[in-house]
Amino acid sequence: MNFICLHLILLNLVNIVEVLDTDDIFKVMFNRTDLLCPTVCNGYDLVSCCMCRAQKTSENLLTLNVVRNIETDYPEIEVPKVLNIHYQIIHRFRKTKTLPVNLCNFTGIVEIDLSYNEIERIDNMSCVKSLDILNMRRNIIEYLRNDTFIGMKFLRNIDLSYNNLRHIEPGFLINMAGSLLNFDVSNNVLTTVDVTNFLMEKQLAFCDIDYSFNEISSISNELKLIPNILLFIYEIYNFSKYC
Repeated sequence: MNFICLHLILLNLVNIVEVLDTDDIFKVMFNRTDLLCPTVCNGYDLVSCCMCRAQKTSENLLTLNVVRNIETDYPEIEVPKVLNIHYQIIHRFRKTKTLPVNLCNFTGIVEIDLSYNEIERIDNMSCVKSLDILNMRRNIIEYLRNDTFIGMKFLRNIDLSYNNLRHIEPGFLINMAGSLLNFDVSNNVLTTVDVTNFLMEKQLAFCDIDYSFNEISSISNELKLIPNILLFIYEIYNFSKYC
């Protein structure tokens, strides 16, 4: 059986922004003033390098502690003694099974790393409006709703690799704000992917979208939002699932 690899197909889309000046790239494409171009970027691909390797401006991120509530047995974020504007969560290898129940009380969270846990669902992420980086690598998530990240205009990086993902609802990118640059769902058990989950007008460019090491044998177009001729162009690229 032939499998379709969707790891590198979209990388060249960043070329559409090469005409922009580095001072304008983040404002024009993402309405962001909190990102900087790293000094390593230079040469003919300066703008795409800036976009894909963007660094956030210096900010003091307060780390929030996730603890188990003894009464409910659910994880919750411990209210910090000192309040801050922006926060991060780093909570790995804890066998945590759900997102913190009070996650929505901390809308200033910029980075979440809940990798290497046993979390099954992430349906209520959209309340964390400031989120920039989400790392859910090595959990047991099976299903991704298309409104999971609705309205999250700062979210650039999502890592859902090495989960048990079996289905991503069509129209996933429709509800994104167009800021997503890196989307990793590699090493899951997806058998099909809808074209609206890797190609959408609102999403002007990707740096890296990785569907590799799944079992994808077909590409669907359930919402009929992408011309079928374009869908055909993508269907002819059959590669090994190990690419």
